[in-house]
Amino acid sequence: MDTVSREYEVAFLVREEDGASKVVALIGKYGTILSQGQLKRVAFAYPIEKTAAGYFGTVKVSVLPDAVVRLEKDLETTSEALRSLVLRLPVVKESSVQDEQSKPRRARLSRSEVSPKSSATLTNEALEKKIEEILQ
Repeated sequence: MDTVSREYEVAFLVREEDGASKVVALIGKYGTILSQGQLKRVAFAYPIEKTAAGYFGTVKVSVLPDAVVRLEKDLETTSEALRSLVLRLPVVKESSVQDEQSKPRRARLSRSEVSPKSSATLTNEALEKKIEEILQ
């Protein structure tokens, strides 16, 4: 049994605007709602339960991992939600200044330091001679 809440994002499609508030209330029963995205009217690519358009919404919520399975089942059985998807958000670690200083950093060289421009062009013979010098 995991007792630490995790952040999830729940995306859902509903027929009517008032159905979204019912879905959000259902999600709120399982955890703490952190934020709610703006409801958007969308046209579906194909009809869902003989409905060609509806509303798309997202909710960010903090839920115990054990309760997520029950939340998904309730979203499937509720008549307001046409479709729903629950995604676990990645855990973002706050980096400290010490962590930043301990990481190896690559030195950035300016373009002139990497390949200085020469006024003379290199011929094939000169290039082959340079390659032979390097290989020896």
